Amino acid sequence: MMSLNKMDLSAAVKKQLNYKMKVYVGMFSSLVFVQVIGIFFSVVSPLQGYSTMDYVEIEYMNYNTLNIITLTSLWALIHAIIMTTKNEWENAFPFVGNTLSNHLANMIFLVGASIVAGIVTILASFTVRVYLYYFTDERFVMSPGFVLNGGELLAGTVTVILHFLLLCAVGYLLGTVTRLHRLLPVLLPIVVIGLLITINYINHEWMMNTIDFYYGETSMAVFLMKIVVTAGILFACSIAISSRTEVRK
Repeated sequence: MMSLNKMDLSAAVKKQLNYKMKVYVGMFSSLVFVQVIGIFFSVVSPLQGYSTMDYVEIEYMNYNTLNIITLTSLWALIHAIIMTTKNEWENAFPFVGNTLSNHLANMIFLVGASIVAGIVTILASFTVRVYLYYFTDERFVMSPGFVLNGGELLAGTVTVILHFLLLCAVGYLLGTVTRLHRLLPVLLPIVVIGLLITINYINHEWMMNTIDFYYGETSMAVFLMKIVVTAGILFACSIAISSRTEVRK
């Protein structure tokens, strides 16, 4: 393992972070690709329905940006896992002071990636709004939230950034766990699914309660605290677990 006698932790983290920003530039290219796909499906596959009122039948199409958020969430989760793979750690080894500096650089990078993904997602949602407002022939009815004021825009941006950060922390922990044994990449998904099914069998409402605990929060400050604390715990667990392995495992 390399020594940090001639370079303090902050310098090692900075050097490692610069390296990752160059290596993972393709990560942001894939983000743009994911956003384009999300915009496409948001526009071409609206939710259709029918409603009857006073013997008048109304056909409506409901457009939303859920596709963009869903695909970007998968992007965040998958890329966080990729950053913990054995090949990525071996490629980064010449630039790593120790496992801690590598983890810190990864986490700072993921925080930055979450911020970029959140901002781009909000911009993509406005792209859908502009298209629907100016380029659709249907009679358009703006639902609440279609037009956002400054406060709502800021709150929405912060919310999606924190959402992606939480998923990055989850993916990073899952990826770190799989490095403990060569069979874990195969066994871990089975174990996780089995645990989810078992917990759901014991308590049917646990998932909804968990989602409501985070996303049902009405105070932005409390929501921020919940996500940051949870992400911090997940990242700390990743560091603790990886301490059982060498940098070049």
